[in-house]
Amino acid sequence: MQQQPMRTMSPMSPQSPMSPEQVTQAMMPIVAEANRIFDDGATMQSVLREAVLAGFLMGRGAAPEQAMQTVLQWRMSGLVPSLVRQMRSDVPRTLPAPAGALPAPATGGAAPLTPRDRELLGTQVQKFIQDQANAAAFYRELMEQVPGQELKAYVEHALEDEQKHYQMLTQLYRELTGRTYEAQAQPTEFADLRTGLKMAMDDEYEASEEYRDVYLRYQNQQIRDLFFELMNDELEHATRFNYVLQSLPDGASGTSQS
Repeated sequence: MQQQPMRTMSPMSPQSPMSPEQVTQAMMPIVAEANRIFDDGATMQSVLREAVLAGFLMGRGAAPEQAMQTVLQWRMSGLVPSLVRQMRSDVPRTLPAPAGALPAPATGGAAPLTPRDRELLGTQVQKFIQDQANAAAFYRELMEQVPGQELKAYVEHALEDEQKHYQMLTQLYRELTGRTYEAQAQPTEFADLRTGLKMAMDDEYEASEEYRDVYLRYQNQQIRDLFFELMNDELEHATRFNYVLQSLPDGASGTSQS
C-alpha cells in the first residue's frame, strides 16, 4: 500500500470503546486504499491480506496512516508473506509492532484461566455463537440477492467463515463450561441489498473490535490465537462486503426476504 495524505484520526484503543459508526469511520482509509490498489491491478488476495494487517495494527493503537506505512514497510522487507503464514499455522502470532506503538503484553504461554475468567469468557462466547448463527443466516439471504457468480462468491466466502467460526466457538464454549450450546438463528431485516451490505460491513467491524478486546484481555495463548484469527477474518469480511457494495451495477438493490 502506498502512503496517502489524509486527515489524522484517533487510533482505536481497547481502553476507549468505540461505536460501530466510529469503527467504520476509522477503517474507511484502509478500505479506500484497498480499493485503490485493487483498481491499480493488485490481486484481491494481496489487497485483503494487507487490509487485514493494517486493520490489526489499528486495533493495536496505530493511526490509519501509520498502519498503512507499516504494512508497506513489511511488504518491502518481505515480511508480509511470512506473517500471513503465521496466521494460517499453529505457531504463536507475533507481529512486528508499528513504530511508536506500545508493546503488546507478554502472552505467558498457556497461562491458565481462573474460574472467574472461564465464567466471564463463557458468557461472551455464548453471545458470539449467537452472533455467528445470525450472521450465517443473514449472509445466505444476501447471497441470494447479489447478482452474478463473481460477487456471490465474495459473500459465500464470508458465509463459510461464519460457519467455521460457529464451530470454533461452540468447541471453545464446551471447553470453558463443560456444556454445549446451539444457537437458533434470528432473522436480520433490511430494506434492500445495498442496505443489507452496509449493515453486514458494520457488523463485521463491530465483531472484529469485540474479538480484538478478548485477544488483548487474556494471556492464554490458545485464546489469543483463536480470537486473533476471528478478528482478522471479520476485517477481511468487511472489505469483501464493501467491494461487493461498490461493484453492484446501477439499479441493483434487491428486496429483503425477511
